[in-house]
Amino acid sequence: MLRRRPAGYALAVDPWAVDARRFGELVLAAHRASTIGQPAEARSWADQALGLWTGPAYADLADARFLCAEISRLEELRSLAREVRVAARLALGEHRLSLLESRALTTEYPLRESGWALWALALYRSGRQAEALEALGAARRLLREQLGADPGPELTLLTQRVLAHDPVLLEK
Repeated sequence: MLRRRPAGYALAVDPWAVDARRFGELVLAAHRASTIGQPAEARSWADQALGLWTGPAYADLADARFLCAEISRLEELRSLAREVRVAARLALGEHRLSLLESRALTTEYPLRESGWALWALALYRSGRQAEALEALGAARRLLREQLGADPGPELTLLTQRVLAHDPVLLEK
């Protein structure tokens, strides 16, 4: 495991043996599968990645300045993995199973419009149009209050589609 180098020693470890590295690779695999329309595979990869997550990244070293960027990177990847899993569940017709996690995303990351879109879509596909519109309205109000900005194109279009009962929203 220890290798001698001209400048000292280096710890030689299989990159897959490092949880943070493995987590990142699994999240990227989930995202790739999601992007190419393979929701079952995306959910599987996301589940594997999130199965490695046992608490805050580097919890014992969270005060170490040199880890701030890495902790942020891992938190962002965790959020992405959760969004991919919710989107995959929606694509697989598991609307009600996606409700709790999509709601949690809006609570934990209130300024991420993607979480709001997933929650509203889960509500709509669960036959709860009024609640979907309420969630979209809450997102709009929050963005205006916190940022002074209107929702982006994704939330705007989703609101219009929910109001119009667009059949596209029910497609997997």
